[in-house]
Amino acid sequence: MIQNEQFRLFPKHVLHGIACEFIEYFKRKEHRKLTLKDAATMIDYVAGPAPRSMGMKSTSIALTQGKGGGRPRPTAMQIEEIFNRHYHDLDIHDWDSVFDELIEVHKKQRETMSLIYLTFRDKHSWYVICDELNVSMASYYRQRHRILEFAGYIATKKALLSIANTDISF
Repeated sequence: MIQNEQFRLFPKHVLHGIACEFIEYFKRKEHRKLTLKDAATMIDYVAGPAPRSMGMKSTSIALTQGKGGGRPRPTAMQIEEIFNRHYHDLDIHDWDSVFDELIEVHKKQRETMSLIYLTFRDKHSWYVICDELNVSMASYYRQRHRILEFAGYIATKKALLSIANTDISF
């Protein structure tokens, strides 16, 4: 046995699957964020048409020419599109709880969180991460391996993975 070979709880293909799930986790988190424009559009829809003053005639030149009055009111179809874009995927994926717990455990460890965000959320290459965190390539891969093994451990606790049967489809 090679002296500096790491003990592997999971085979490489399982760790690769966990890493892919981690990347998808951050994509789902980013996809659910509501932009300010979308929020303003939804508020405009709920608020309804702007109230008119008592002295304003309905046949005003400004209204017939479509000028003034601020943003146009959104249609129900626009609101449905926004809703589908942000809320169609609200069901919690099984792996989301794994990564939420992993982040909760490591949230006070600045270097580990930086590595998690740079690797899985921002998808930087190893040499950019090594340069930014000022670590060697071996340290980067050792830390990445430790994070993925810990995620695998949490997934095993939640019965998403089995150590005995690692031929699992993701």
